Amino acid sequence: MIAVTIFRTLFSLIIAFLLLTDVSAQDRRVVFSERANEYFQSGVEAFENENYRQALQQFEMILDMGDVTQRTTAAYVMAAKSMIELGQNREASRLLQRFLDRFPRSLYQDDAYFTLGVAYMRDRRYEDALITFMRALEQTDNIELQGNAEAYLARIINEHLSIDDLQNIYEESRREFERGFLALSLAQKYMERGNFGLAQSLLKEAVEEYSMHPLISELRSLLENIEEGVTLKIGVILPLFENTPHEPLRRLGRELLEGVQFAVEQHNAESDIQLFLDIRDTRRQPSVAARHVQELVNDNEVVMILGPVFSDEVFATAGVANARGVPIITPTATANHIADIGHYVFQTNPDYRTRGRAMARYAVEHLGYSALSVLAPTDSHGQDIAEGFIDEVNELDGAYIVVNEWYRGGETNFTQQFYNIRRYGLQDSLHLYISFSGEMDQSDIFKIASTGVELELLDSLIEKESAVPVIELLGEDGPRIADSLGLNVIHGDLYADSLDVPVESIDAIYLPITSKDEMGIVSAQIAYHNVRTQLLGTGEWNDILALEENRRYVNGVYFTSDSFWNTEDSTFIEFFDSFRESMGSRPTRNTLMGYDTMKLLSMLITEGATTRDGIAEALSSGIFYRGIHSPIVMGRNRVNAAKNVLRYMAGEIIKVDEIILN
Repeated sequence: MIAVTIFRTLFSLIIAFLLLTDVSAQDRRVVFSERANEYFQSGVEAFENENYRQALQQFEMILDMGDVTQRTTAAYVMAAKSMIELGQNREASRLLQRFLDRFPRSLYQDDAYFTLGVAYMRDRRYEDALITFMRALEQTDNIELQGNAEAYLARIINEHLSIDDLQNIYEESRREFERGFLALSLAQKYMERGNFGLAQSLLKEAVEEYSMHPLISELRSLLENIEEGVTLKIGVILPLFENTPHEPLRRLGRELLEGVQFAVEQHNAESDIQLFLDIRDTRRQPSVAARHVQELVNDNEVVMILGPVFSDEVFATAGVANARGVPIITPTATANHIADIGHYVFQTNPDYRTRGRAMARYAVEHLGYSALSVLAPTDSHGQDIAEGFIDEVNELDGAYIVVNEWYRGGETNFTQQFYNIRRYGLQDSLHLYISFSGEMDQSDIFKIASTGVELELLDSLIEKESAVPVIELLGEDGPRIADSLGLNVIHGDLYADSLDVPVESIDAIYLPITSKDEMGIVSAQIAYHNVRTQLLGTGEWNDILALEENRRYVNGVYFTSDSFWNTEDSTFIEFFDSFRESMGSRPTRNTLMGYDTMKLLSMLITEGATTRDGIAEALSSGIFYRGIHSPIVMGRNRVNAAKNVLRYMAGEIIKVDEIILN
């Protein structure tokens, strides 16, 4: 509505100008025509009365004349304006292009460019509109047209084009006015997102190259403001693939960056200590990441580095940062021993060992389990998590591992693994049996009867050659009674092949699957082999569709997860709405990981950690940050020690707790 008002308000001013313009302004031989004057006056009157179809007919009468008259160029512009009002935007664009090509020195060039910009705008050709409005702004001396062109440009830049779009237009432009204008606009955009370093670099280049630019005072003023206001620089290293599309890694990098930028935007709006980002693209190459880190640590203004994303990139870069005393914090890497590189290396995503330890701690200390088993894949991911679980169980009082079994990725036949699980699970006191098959000594019969067991029952057991659990036959104290009577007791593992004998002695089994595809396979095998136990899992279980598909086997499973957000929580709702309004997109899991890591740093900086050593010390001091998607607890081991504990019950994933390792 605002754009329509601007467009129509400007028409009255332009019409007056067109009526008064001298014939000599044209650049071709002009024939004076009274008939052209009459057509033009009629067209203007019709236009002012909003009879745009009649107006167009009158202006086209002028254009259809064979000669160039004193009203020809004005008729081009007015005919195009009439077409726009009639919704004929493409026809208006073509007409104006013919005019601009035919009359390159016309005094109406600025208005023609402005009107062409409106046509492009109405046709949602925003990049073309941007360029065209800049041409109008460059050529006009008309204050009203200038102000309206600037209003349209601001709307396009703020509402319709991304920073990447503007950057591409800037790089392709060869006109000095356009490059200066875009440099100013881009710098303002970069500053809004916290990337003061890139804004500063862009403005310096523009000030040096375009010293006579009409916007030179604005360019210099903004550059001075940046140089005076910048306090801290943070390097950001992500797989952005800026020059080559590479999904989904490019999406991962962009989503993480958006979270980081939004956190910086919030910080800079609230804090006297301003942050700016020096953003680097790794292109998913450890060698490229290493080069960027080397450059960043050599920059004395850089107080810390956020990234890289992948564990191999971190291993390739963290040593350099640590040696130079620059804190480096990865928001996503999960490999063990990254933080062991040195005191300046941090992980806000728990490593594999921490993940396994957290689930073990929760199972024993919160759920009260003591007899635990593990079934894990043999890949490094599964092994590292499983070993963390096993080590933690062995360190907790009263807890022990009954059996741990392994399988290869893609394996579907678990016969041997479950035979072993059943065999070990049937070796406890709950699975001691007395067999009544074969030749049973009569003295043993009388010994059993002496405990109160009826002879009629014993005769039935002998006839059926049954094997009966000692506890079922002699009570809870059965194993001791059987031992005192000298009865021959058989361990249950002899019945490992008999699937009608349930295994009930394993409190829980830990299943660190590597993909959701394994969920149904392992859970169905547990049920088939009659192992009655609680299922425990990792973040790979956090998939509601896969859980629903396997509900009959997995209902009630507990699992830890990096991410969980309650969409009904007021804090999340406020974040979601603010992010979408500012960034123009919906936050993802990756967005939240980038956001939480940057907000943690923002919190420390606000509290006074503004140097390399200060930030490293603060991150090692046992801090707690309540993230949007996960809690972050950092201590002297420099790895996030907190995990969400989730549970799937009856079609819903709920958060039941958090576990924080000491």
